[in-house]
Amino acid sequence: MKKVFLGCFIVFAMMMILSSCYRPEPDVSDSAGQDNCSHAFNEWVVLKEATCVEDGERARGCDFCWISEKESIPKLSQTGEHTFENCVCLVCGENTYSKGLEYGSYYDGTCYVSGIGTCTDTNVVIPSTYEGLKVVAIGERAFYKCDSIRSVVIGENVSSIEKEAFYF
Repeated sequence: MKKVFLGCFIVFAMMMILSSCYRPEPDVSDSAGQDNCSHAFNEWVVLKEATCVEDGERARGCDFCWISEKESIPKLSQTGEHTFENCVCLVCGENTYSKGLEYGSYYDGTCYVSGIGTCTDTNVVIPSTYEGLKVVAIGERAFYKCDSIRSVVIGENVSSIEKEAFYF
């Protein structure tokens, strides 16, 4: 008898749980198909941040009727271009860095600058991050005999400059 009662109770409990997960889409339209929900939209959620060069996007939904809406977030810069000072955009905060530098990985989410690569900048900018990895060091002889370099800006995550990194 206890087994039958327990079995019935389990089946009843499962039905209650499953039925509570089902939420049919409410009918908020009148007979003419017009939407008559007095929408109560939740807060906007940013899907993509706007930058100086790209529009962003945000969305929100109605708490009652499943309707959602998206809208564009305009570019932060009226010119559509960054305004860099000391390698940081004054408008959106995006960093710029010297292109063409070579990097090596420490395989722990960090990397180091290993060489000048194809970079031709005379004012070299080493980023704080590169392709999602923190740049934590400038490797041994990374800029060996690079006598065209006039200045170097080092990213905030760099905590080590290896032996002869800037040896001439």
